[in-house]
Parts: sequence; C-alpha cells; structure tokens
Amino acid sequence: MTHAFLQSELTSLISDSKRRYNHVRTAAEQSLADLKAISVTSETQLAADLFRRPQFVDPLVLACKSKNVKLACTGTICLQRLTASKAVARARLPDVLDAFHDGIASGYEPQLKILQTLPSLLQLYASDLSGNLLARTLEICATLQSSRTAIVSNTASATFQQLVSTVFDEAGKGEKVRVSSDGETKQYDKDQEYQEASLEDALRLFDDLCLLLDQQQPKFLKVENLPSGFLLETLQLIMSTHGSFIISHANHVRACGDHLMRGLSRILSRKDAFGMLVRALSILLLIMQGFADELQDQLIQVIPSLVNALEKDGNPMWKRTLCLEFFRNVCSDFGVMRKLFELFDDREDSENLIGPLLSALVRIAAEDPSLIGLGRQSTIPVQRVNDIKSEEAASIEAQGLGGAITSVPSGDAGITGISLEWSVIHTPLMEQGEKQVPPAIPSTYIYTQALGCIASFCDGLSKFIMPLSVPSRPSRESLDSGGRDSPGPEPANDEIIRRQTRPSTSAQKYQRLINPLTLTKHPLHPQIRICATMIETCWPAALATCSTFLNSALDSEFYHILIRSVQKLAQVSGVLELSTPRDALLTTLAKASIPTNANSVISTYHNSNTNRVVSSEHDNPHDRIKSPTEPPPTPTFPTTGPALNVRHLLCLRALLNLGIALGPTLEQDAWFILIETMQIVEALIAIPTTMSASSQTDSPRVGVSSQDGQNTLAGEIAAVQAATKRMLDSTRSYSAESFAVVVQALLRLLGRTGAEDAAQLIPDNTGSPVSPTRLAPTSPAHHSSRSISGLWTKSKSLDLEIGFVLNKISELSRINIHRFASTTELSCSWNLIGSRLLRLSQDPVISGSHRIQSASILDLISMDTVKLLDDSRFETEEADQIRSRCLESLLKQLTSLGQTRLEKQEGIELEVHKRLLEALESMLSHSGESLNNSWPIALEILSLSYSKGGQGQPQTSNASIDQAERNEQHAQILRVAFRSIQLITSDFLSVLTVVSLARLAQLLRQFSSQDYDLNVALTSTTLLWSLASQVLTRIEMVDLTRIPSLDTSLDELDSSATAALWSVILLQLIQLCKDERPDVRNAAIRVLLKMFEASSESLSPSTWAITLVVGPLSAIRFSVEQYTSGETDQSAWLVSAAQLTDGIMQLITQNLKVIAAHDGFKNTWRHIMEVFEGVLSTTSLSASSLAFSNLSRILAALPALGQVDAELIVPALRIWASYHPAGIRKESQSSERRSEEVPNQPAFTSHAHVLVEAYNASPTALTSYQLGERRIVPLMMDSLERAVLFCSHPPYTSDVKSLSPEQKEVFNCLRILKTLLRDSVAEYSRYLLQLLKNSLGIQEGKIGSRSKRSAIFKSVQKPTFVAFASACLDDLRNLALEHANSNNVTETLAVPESLTVLSSLIRTKYTEIPTNHQAPLWRNATATAVVMLEVLQHHVHQNKPAKDSRNVGGIAAPAISLAFSILGYGGLSNPPAKQTEEALVEDETFDIEHFQLLHKAVISVFQHAAIKEDDCRQYAITLFNASLLAKPWYYDIPDDLAKEPLKGIMEVRQGSVHQPIFAVRTRICYTALDALFGLVQQPGQPDENSDGVKPISHKWAWAACPYLILRVVHPLKTFLADQRLRGLTPPPMPQQVELQRVLHEFVDLHSDAVALKRLTSSIRNHSHEQTRNGSSEVPNPGTDGKEHLRALYLLNLRMQKFWRGLPRLKGEGAWQTDEPGRGIEEALERWSASVGEGWGFGDTA
Repeated sequence: MTHAFLQSELTSLISDSKRRYNHVRTAAEQSLADLKAISVTSETQLAADLFRRPQFVDPLVLACKSKNVKLACTGTICLQRLTASKAVARARLPDVLDAFHDGIASGYEPQLKILQTLPSLLQLYASDLSGNLLARTLEICATLQSSRTAIVSNTASATFQQLVSTVFDEAGKGEKVRVSSDGETKQYDKDQEYQEASLEDALRLFDDLCLLLDQQQPKFLKVENLPSGFLLETLQLIMSTHGSFIISHANHVRACGDHLMRGLSRILSRKDAFGMLVRALSILLLIMQGFADELQDQLIQVIPSLVNALEKDGNPMWKRTLCLEFFRNVCSDFGVMRKLFELFDDREDSENLIGPLLSALVRIAAEDPSLIGLGRQSTIPVQRVNDIKSEEAASIEAQGLGGAITSVPSGDAGITGISLEWSVIHTPLMEQGEKQVPPAIPSTYIYTQALGCIASFCDGLSKFIMPLSVPSRPSRESLDSGGRDSPGPEPANDEIIRRQTRPSTSAQKYQRLINPLTLTKHPLHPQIRICATMIETCWPAALATCSTFLNSALDSEFYHILIRSVQKLAQVSGVLELSTPRDALLTTLAKASIPTNANSVISTYHNSNTNRVVSSEHDNPHDRIKSPTEPPPTPTFPTTGPALNVRHLLCLRALLNLGIALGPTLEQDAWFILIETMQIVEALIAIPTTMSASSQTDSPRVGVSSQDGQNTLAGEIAAVQAATKRMLDSTRSYSAESFAVVVQALLRLLGRTGAEDAAQLIPDNTGSPVSPTRLAPTSPAHHSSRSISGLWTKSKSLDLEIGFVLNKISELSRINIHRFASTTELSCSWNLIGSRLLRLSQDPVISGSHRIQSASILDLISMDTVKLLDDSRFETEEADQIRSRCLESLLKQLTSLGQTRLEKQEGIELEVHKRLLEALESMLSHSGESLNNSWPIALEILSLSYSKGGQGQPQTSNASIDQAERNEQHAQILRVAFRSIQLITSDFLSVLTVVSLARLAQLLRQFSSQDYDLNVALTSTTLLWSLASQVLTRIEMVDLTRIPSLDTSLDELDSSATAALWSVILLQLIQLCKDERPDVRNAAIRVLLKMFEASSESLSPSTWAITLVVGPLSAIRFSVEQYTSGETDQSAWLVSAAQLTDGIMQLITQNLKVIAAHDGFKNTWRHIMEVFEGVLSTTSLSASSLAFSNLSRILAALPALGQVDAELIVPALRIWASYHPAGIRKESQSSERRSEEVPNQPAFTSHAHVLVEAYNASPTALTSYQLGERRIVPLMMDSLERAVLFCSHPPYTSDVKSLSPEQKEVFNCLRILKTLLRDSVAEYSRYLLQLLKNSLGIQEGKIGSRSKRSAIFKSVQKPTFVAFASACLDDLRNLALEHANSNNVTETLAVPESLTVLSSLIRTKYTEIPTNHQAPLWRNATATAVVMLEVLQHHVHQNKPAKDSRNVGGIAAPAISLAFSILGYGGLSNPPAKQTEEALVEDETFDIEHFQLLHKAVISVFQHAAIKEDDCRQYAITLFNASLLAKPWYYDIPDDLAKEPLKGIMEVRQGSVHQPIFAVRTRICYTALDALFGLVQQPGQPDENSDGVKPISHKWAWAACPYLILRVVHPLKTFLADQRLRGLTPPPMPQQVELQRVLHEFVDLHSDAVALKRLTSSIRNHSHEQTRNGSSEVPNPGTDGKEHLRALYLLNLRMQKFWRGLPRLKGEGAWQTDEPGRGIEEALERWSASVGEGWGFGDTA
C-alpha cells in the first residue's frame, strides 16, 4: 500500500460521489485531508498513523454501503489494502464487516474483492474477529456461496472452508497452549481470553454446521441454510483435518451429535445423490473411527438404515455396493470394528451392528446362486467369450468337472463365478465422492466386497490375537492395541501356522499356544475378551457366508483367501478355546475336504470287495490295523485322475495344520472331526485305479488338465501325508489330558464296547454309508459310536471288536510308550487304557473266561508291580504310588460287583466279595505299617464293602429262605469288614494320617448305621467316643474356620489339621443322632454331649460358631422334622430332641462369652433361633415349654456380655410373637388319652418369661421391635391377654390368694408394657380394664356366670383370675395416683370405662365367685374407684385446662353406677346366710367410709359444666333409693321418679298392716340419707365434712330438692297411712328411728332458697285443695334456708294433728314417750316454730 494509491482512490471516490452521494464525498474529503496531513516515512509508520485514525475508513464504508458498483469497487479495494496492512482500527471492524455485507449486492466484482479480503482479515485480526464478528464474516461467505455466478459461488465455498479451517486452526493452537500451560502460572489474560474465544467460536461453528445439516436454525451463524453437499464437504474437512481437536471436546460433540447424525441419516436414506452419499459415509466412517463412544446413541439411529441398505429389495445396486465398501473399510480397521462391537453388539441395551452386518453378508452371498456358480462344491469361474481363456474352461468341462454351471439365465449370461478379471473395479466407490452419478459396477463386484469383509474380519482377528498366543514372545504383552490392529505382511497359504507350531525335529518339545484370555493382567485383556465375544456372536454368520463361497465358482486367488479366512478364524477360535465356533469351522473344512460322492465311491468299493476283505481279516486280523505313524500306501493313479481334487486336499491340509496348531486344546469332538475326515480321505486315496475310473463321471476334480493336474494332485497328497505324520508325532509332547483326548477320539472311531457302554451300544452301519453332514461336532454329553465303522470292516463278533480296539490303542501307545513308565501320567495310561481292560474284565456280556482272564491280568500286574519295589531305582514316593495301584486293583474289582443285577451271579459275587475282604485283612495284618499313603484305598475298600453289603435294609418280615440266607451273607460280609476296622482301630491309629483317621471315623459311623447287626452298630458308636477322646489328647485348642460336610471329600483335609479331625468325628456323631433307632440315636446324643462337655474349654469361638450350626442344632432340627412327619414314633423323637436341646443349650449358656466372641455370632444366634422355631413348629405344648424355657435361659445369659446388640433380641422377639402357646389346642400323648387336655401353664409361663428376659437384655431392642406392621405394644397386649385367658392349670392349684406362675410373668410383662406406654397411659389403662373384663367375663357391667367347678377335666382346671384381677386393680390404682396431676386425666385413666368395670367388680360382694377373704376383690375395686374419683376431683378442683370436657361429662353414668354399687348390698341375702355379724359390720363400715369419700368427689366433679342437671338428678335418685330402709309399699312413691318425683306428694295412700322387711345394712341407708340432705344445703355453707371442697352449687340443689322432699314425705305419709290401723301398736322401731332422723335433719337443714323456689308452685299445686280454706298467699321466702319447711308446712300441720290424735297408753308405757317418739314430737314442734319465725310470728309469740 502506498500513500499515493490512497490519495488516488480517495480523489476518485470524491469525484464519483459528487452528484448523488454527498455524504460519501464529504467523508472522502475529510479522509483525504487526514491522509495529506500525515508525513510518510515508511509503510509501517503510515499504517500505524491510519490505525490511530478510526474515522479514516468512513468514506470507504459508506462507499460499500452505497450499492453503487463503482463506489463499492473503490471501497472494497481500499479496505482490502488497509486490512492487509492492519491499518484499520479494531473498533471499526464491525463497520467494515457491515460494509462488506452491504457491498455483496453491488455486483460480482465487489463480491470477489470481499472474498479475497476476508481470509487476510481473519488472519490479521484473528484476536478481534470472534463471536458475532466471526459469525458475520462467515455469513458473508455463506451468502455469496448461494450466488448464481459460478465463480462467486465457488470462490465463496472455498473461502468459507478456508475461514473454517482458520477458525479450527486457531482453536487447536489455543488448545495446545492451554494444555501445555495447565501446570504453569497464567500471565497473559488477553491471550487467554483469545484462546477461550477461539475455542468457543470453533465449537459454536461446528454446532451450527450440524444444525444446518439437520435443517435446523443455526445459533451462531445468521444464515438460513447451506447446500447439503457443501455442508458435508466442510464437515468432512473439519473432522478429517481437525479430528484431534474435536475428540478433545467429546462432550460438545456428544451434545451436537443428534443434529449431525440426523442430517447424515436423512442423506443416507436418499437413493439419488451418489456424491453426497459418498461424503456422508466418509463422515460416518470418521465418526466411527474417532467418535463412536461419544455418539453411540446417535449411531444406533443410523445403523439400521446402513444395514438395510445392503438388502436387495428397494435399494439400487450402486448404493448397496457403496455401503458394502463402507463396511469393508470398517472391517479393514480392526480397531474400529472391535470398538464398534464393544459399543453396540457387546451391550444388551444397544442396537447391534456387527451381527446384523454379517447376517446381511450371508444374504448377499446367497442372493443370486447362478451368478456366483453356487453348487455342491467349489468350482472355477467361467467367462464365455471367444478368446484363449475360454479354452481352459472348455478343457475343464471336458474333464467332467462336476458342479460347473455352463449357462446363466440372466443379463450377464457370459459370466459365472468371481474372478479378479471381471469382478473388481480400479477405483473404489468410496474414493469417487466428486461424482454425482455412480460409475458402472460389475455384477459380481458386490460379492468380492462381501468376501473382502469376511477376509478383513478374520485377518484382523488373527493379527491381533495370534501374536499374543506365542509363548516364545513375552514382549508381545507390552505392545499397545495400535500395533495389534495395524495391517502387516501376511505369509502365503498356511505357512503362518506351520512356522508357529511345527517343531524342527520330532524330539523337539511342542510349545502349546497360550490362550490370551488367560492373560488377565495384560493391558489388552479387555480387547481380547471383546474379540472372544465377537467370535462367539459372529461366527454363525461368518461361517454361513464362507460356506456359500466354498461351494461357489472362485478363482484360485479368491479361493485361497477364503480358505485362509476360515483357517484363521478357526485358529483364533481354537487359541481362545471357543469350542463351538472352532468345531463348526473344523466341520466346514472337513466337509470341503470330502467329495460329494464319497459315500457312493466307498460303498461301491466295499460292496465289490466284501469277500476279499473278510478273507484277509480272517487270515491276519492285524494286517488291517496300521500304525498312525506308518505312511499310507502310495496309490496308483489312473489316467483319468482320482476322485479327489486339489481343493479337497487343500482343505484337508488346512484342517491338519489346525490339528497341529491347536492339538492340545482340542476336545474329543474336534479330534473326532479331524480323525474321521482323515480316515475318509485316506480311504479314498487307497481306492484302486479301476474303482476311480468307474466312478469318474460323478467325481469332482480341480481345474487342471493332463499330466500337470496329476502331478499337482500327487504333490498335494504328499503334503497331506506329511501333515498327518506331523500331527500324530506331535502327540508325543502332549500333556496327559490332551493325549487322553486323542485316545478317546480314536476309541470313538471304533464304537464303544463293554459293560459301561452297553446301553449306548450302536450297531455297525455297513449298509448306511457316511455322509459329510455327519461330520458335525457332537455334544460332549453324547457318546456316539464310530460313524463310519461300516467303511472299514464288516460287523464282527464282540471278541474280535475287543481285539481290534486293543490293537489300535497299542499302535498309538508305542509312539507314547514313555507315558506308561511315568507315575505322573497315570490318567492317560493306566487310568484310560488300563481302565478299558478292567471294564472288559468286568463286562457280564463277555464270557466268564474273559472275566477271569481280565482279573488274572490285573492281579498279575499288581504282583509284578510289587516285585519292582525291590529295585533301588524306585524312589519312596514312587513306590508308594505303585502300592496304591495294587490296592486300586482290588478296589476296582470290588466296584464292579453287584452291577449286573443277575441272580445267577449274585452268589458268586458275594463269595468274591468275602474273599476280597479276607485278603485285605491279611494284607493289613502283614503290611499295614508300610502302606503309608495307600491307607485311603484300604479304607475305601471297607467303605465300599459297607455300601454294597450293609447299606440296604434287611427284609425281616415275611422274608423267604433265600432272602434270609442273603441277609446272613451280608451280615457275614459286614462282620469280616468290621474285623479289619477293629484291627485298624486297635493297632494302626498311630500310623494313620488325619485324612485316614477321618475316613475311619466315617466308617465307624457307617457301620453304626447299618441294620444287619445291632451289636456292630453299638460297638461302632463306642469306638467313636474312643477315637474322639484320643484326638482330644493330641490337641490343646480346636480352632476351625470351616467344617466339612458329609458329602465333602475327606481328601481335602490338611494332614496336620487335627482340629478338622475332631470336626469330622463330630459330624459322624451328628449323623448318628439322626438314626431312626432310639437306642443308637440316644447313645449317640449322650456321646455327643459328652464330647462337647469334654472339649468345651478347648473350643475357639469360631469352632463353637461352626460346630453348633452343623452339629447339635442340625440334629435338633432333624428330630423335629421326624416328629412332625408322623411316620415314626413321635414321642421317641421328641424325647431325643428334648434331651439334645436341654443339654446343648446348657452348654451354650455356660460358654456364651466364648461363643459370642466370634465375629459371626449373629449368624450362630440366628441358627439357634431357627432351632427354636423348628421346635415350636411341632405345635406341642411340651415342645413349646422346652423351646421358650431354653430361649429365656439364653436371653438371661446375654447381659453378661455387656452391651447387647438389638439384632440378637429381634429373632427371639419374633419367635415370641409368632409362636404363642395359645395356638396349641391339644397335644396327642397316646391313643388312650388322645381326647384329654394337658395343662399349658408351663408353656405359657416360659413364653411370657422370654419377654421379660428380652427386656432385661435390651430394652431398646424390645421397644423398637415390630412384627410386620404390628409394633411391640399391640403384640404384647395380644400375647399377654391370650396368656391370661387361655391358660389351663394343673389340678389342685389355686390362684385366688396369690398369682399363678404365668400370671406373675404376665405382670412382669405388664410392668414392661407400662414403661413402653409411658407416653400413652390411656392405652395402658384401657388394656388393664380389658384384661379385667375378659378374665372375669364382665359384659354390660355384670360379671359373667361361672361354673362352680373349676376343673374341666381330671387333668386340668381353669384359673379363677381372682388374684390376677386384684393385682390389676392395684396397678390401676397406682396408675391413678401416678397421673393425678395429668392435664388429661379423664382420657389418661379411661375414667368412664374404669368406673364401669369397678362398679361391676363391687357388685360381686357377697356373691358366689371365689374370694380372698383377707382382701376381697370388691373391696379392692371400691378403694380403686374412690382413688380414681378423688384424682378426678383434684383435677376439677385445680381448674386445669380441660382438654376432655366431653370425657368429663361421660363419667356421670359410671359414677352413679359406682355409687349404687357401693351403697348396694350385692349378693347379700336378708337375713344373711353365711356372713357373720362382725364381717357385715366391718364391710359396712368400709363401704360407708369409701362412699363418703366418693360422695365428696362426686359433688365436686359433678359441678363441672360438662355434667348435666339430669346426671345430678340421677345421682340424687340413687341416693334416694339407697336411703330407703325398706321397700316402699304400693303407691308410696311415684312410678317415674325421674320425671314426676312429686306426683301426688300430698296424697296419702290407704293404710296397710304389712310388716316391712328392713335392710340389713341400715347405716348405709342413713349415710345415703345424709348425703341427700347435703345436696340441698344452702350455697355458701359447706358441709362440715367437706374438707375444703367447693360449696354445693344450685345445680345440685335443683336436682336433689324433689327427691329430698319425697324422701321426707315418704316416712310421714307411711306413718299417716299405716299407723291409724295399728291403734296402740307402735310402728316398727326402724320406722320410728327413720321418722325421727328424717324430721330432725329436715328441720336442721339450711336449704337452697333458689332451688326450693321451683318446688313451691309444684307443692302448692298438689296441696291446693287442702289449703283452699287457708291463706291465699304465702309470704315470699327469705334467705334463712327454711323454705323447705314452709313448702311442706301443710304436711307438718297434718302430721301434728295426726300425732296429737294418736291413741296412746296412759303412763309411761306409751311408745310416744320413748326416745324416738319424743324426738318425732320435738321435731314437729321445731318445724312449726321455724316456719313461724320466718313468717314473723316468732316475735309476737
């Protein structure tokens, strides 16, 4: 840029803008002036000066915005020069961008200048162009990219991509700086801001591109859309060039991945955009290579469409091929493929990718069979053209190549098969993304891609797995996964395996390949595991695809690729020990190795040569059995060629090479595939020339001609023979197990014989030739016979078959003879080959001579082996093993006895058994000390003798003579065997190892459990105690961490573990404790308890924990199960369970501290609780008592441990809550007493005591316990109630004066319940009342009727509950006193319910219920009721907050009933029949005292606002009735006292001379009378005995006045009515006294004037007629308290008149002169005087 250039452009701009753009001209003139004012020294100086003049660009910006082409060109050119020199101020960059944005509408020239400026602008002002400025810059390119001018559009596209690359480059640089400076101090804030801004811009730009691809509105760029092709190209550029930067921001990629994948998915679904589809697949490939983890969920959406695109229906060929090329690229990068499999196929919650892909390959391979020449076997491809190549095809057809397809009914009729010549294209479709139309594609090109996918898949697996399996290359473990996946050079054909596995010489040790899956510490182990899973998932599809191509027309190159692929996949499967895919692939190769017409060829040959074969076999049967090491005879070839072709032998050689490489890892089925295939091919090779010529028409052969084909075939046969020899020679270095597998496979070829295989014996298939389909691998559990036995020889006798098997095994044994000389390889020599000989000797099908001969051979081997012990070359250890082999011969013979189940041989076998045991006894007596480690075999013989001779049950009832003889023979065998056991126990215990001693203990238990001889059983039990006591002398501490079960092999015991021996003895005793015979069982229990007691101090906590569970507790559970089964004597089993339970629980209690010290004590405790549950499940009262008594004993011992864990208490509480004895109704004892009931008191007592001990052990645990939804409180309530109500006592017991045992425990539990309900006392008080009600049968306020007899049956009696009820009352009374100050006392004490129950109990006085005369129940109830009302009185008197006013109102009726009960006489007869006068007086005094207290409380309480006046009236009625000395006569009182108490108050009935019956308890009557008078007392004048009680209110006076008046009138009216009839006869003295008492108290009363005011009108109404002649008005009452006297003054006048008119005797004999009479007269006079004073007559008088 020059100074002159700017002047020139500005001058031109001024000139061009004179007319229409004055603002441009003005700005240009100003800028020109500024430019001229600058003294230019250099370009840099000029740029700096202009940079400091932001307004200099104003005319240029305005020129661009003018939309004038000429002005815009000038402006853009100047701006381009200014930005290139960085002369534009940063602050003007937005204006410059706006100017560019406006300038794009001025024509293509400014557009191009703008596009040229933008890259330099972004490069020079990168730190300033961020955010919105960058977006506006990109928006300019995006806008121009849609231009219709091609040059502008293309330039804009290139510029846009250049700008995008620049943005990501800057972001990548900033990312690197940020990562490198993470650990350093950050100093340049601007640089940091720029780095963060560039990073954010790049991510936002990437996000917008993904949104645009998804046809969404972008967030960063303000553009509507961009062409999809351009977007794909840009995204591909970003992801390929800046992939590392994108990967570093995986979270952002994951966020925008949905839009990206949706856009790609939409494009991939198109069928007309080839170029876009190529670029989309390229991007998808990049995603799979770098972003598969982040975009896993999004890839799942695309996967189905990609796989579906491979389908033939609905997809054009070019798209299918393109997608298949894409998948081939995926398969070629094995790391990507493995990663995709891990992300998709290896997860259950994800869409599969690799699996469906390979399944699609299967369908592609088989979609057009005619095109690929699919037939029964592989052929060569054919192109029918007139050239030289067609001559070879003609030559092949002339040779009779079966399976070649000569015509194809399709458009490509001239092509059949797949060949490099016509099935490939020069440039893959994935590399032709610039094309919009797909190129021409060969019809078979898709098959080459399918085959390439399979080949790449197999090759990638092989290159990754096989280097890890080579043991000579340990450095491989340090290689990274990249080295595994990278492609490398591949040896041709099968030389890879041959170089890796074949030893240089036959003597070289074979190195077995390592299974990479076992390299768990290898860094690549997760990838190895994924590969194994991939093979297991994908092998069926890969195999199906390969099978299709194996039977197609392929040229040599593709066929070798295919065979190598199958071989590599099989080898990798074998190395990873994946038997299923390996065997399937081996089967595929085996089928490909055999011609399709092999059956007919072999069958024809054998049918034509049967006579010759049979005669030759009879002449020398061994001639046909050749050693595997001997080469097969070289065949003579006919001029037309053999039945096999080169491809068959190539497949067989691959199969044999796999056998060499994988031999030690192959199972029997895999070896069987190899061996059978090899035999079939060798049979075909051995067929004479004439046979081949006769069947050549149908025999397929390789596409070679003339003598060259024969030479190639001969060379391949030699290669197969060499491979076969190497394979057999390699068995020399096999392990014993691998060699045994080979032997077993050979045995399967010839079929199975012998007794063990009699059920599986399969006849020879002479007439049914084998098919290649029979080569499929069989399941290991299926023992098939030789599948092609009919191909080798005709069916022979069993003897000849046995000889054939032995000879074949002998051939292989000569190669591996060293194995028989080694004691370390017995499994493949003696145990495999020798065992077959042993089975032949034991086979009942063969003749007896063979069996005898076999037994003689075994005995001879044993004898000769023992002789070899004299040789000094044998070491001690080896000699011991040989001795063991000798005893094993006896053991194996013994094992076979009894298997035939033939009666004709049973006697012989028993005799053989007996002699065998005698021989063993002799061997023990002579060589017992030198048997060393052979003792286990000897003991096993004895154990097996028991199993065969004493394990069954002898038939003693209805046994025949033969059966009795057999029983005696079994008993003799047991006695002979027991003699050996006694010999061992007495003489050889010191030389026996721990394992042998354990086996001896097991033998003793076995012989104790036999039923043939009881003396032997009891003696064996005694010997167990002797063995145990001797073991205890050897140990100081028994510390066990586990205890073996009876099924556990005793060989696992440590030779020095004496403590384990102790546990074994324990197990045997436990087993005997489960014996069905009571004598043996109880004897074993005694020995067991004695053993525990003797060793208790030596047992560690862990030993206790283990032995208790598997020992006594297990035995107890078994006894309980037998008891509940009912099949045996139940009582005997229960006795045994009780004996063992009591004994072991006592031991547990004594040793609880040691037992609890174990970490697993909670588990032990759980088992103990389970035992108790089992005992309780018997539903037996005795069992219940047994369980709960022992449970409480253990719980009582828990506090000694210190802080008791709640988890220990919870199971006990669950048992307590779940097994209540009340659920047990009856216990069957005997058939005679089955209907009798037994007392359940012991069970109930022990059950309740469990709760007490549980609370003592852990109050917290009990408090928080709950059973299901029920907490402890309702559980306790229900349990205690059932314990009280359902308990039955033994006869001749009483619970009247004292609590019975279960009631004592219940009250202990009630104390606990009270503690638990301290915050809910009301619930506890109601529960006490419920117990009282239910126990005494209180219903509707009455005690239920009781039977006079307490005993129901002779054996039990029901409780009376008297003492229990009394105790409940004491508790209730104490509860009232404790909560007297409660603010809610009515609810807390359940006062209404309590008073009702107490009233019912008080009414029981003088009734027939059982009574404690020292403390009667009704007295206790009375005292409790009074206390409760006093508490309520205190509550009301203190004026505490009444939370329960309605509850206070509810106590009225119960209180009235209570008063009635106290004042009543209960069941007292008149006159009394049983009660003495002193007792009656004492009881009456008690009632009076407590009634007075109650009355005071009632007066105070009833004044509460909640008490209605009707309740007070009812109480007054109660007092009224109780105050009557005798029952009123007719019409003395109204019928309805409640409503009309004063009806007929002044009417006097007619007289009567009846004699009243007066109450026995008269003092009670007067007490009630006094109380009634007190109710009408004038307020403010409390009763003298009130003790500060609140004065009586008007409510009481209103309620009691009528009844007081009635009570006063009643004796007056009675006197007026009856006395006139008596004449001089005085009234009964009680009436006199009553009248005197009533009148005096009535006159002395100061009544409530307000209350009496009501009665005045009523009384006047009743006395209106009597007072008609009197004064019409009564003076107003005063406040002197005499209103009651004035109210009845007329009756007083009448009474005085009547009194004066009574006849009386003269002198002192008149009754009126007695004290009562004088008192009556005095009272009447005082009455009149008091009335007169009130009316003012007193002063005048």
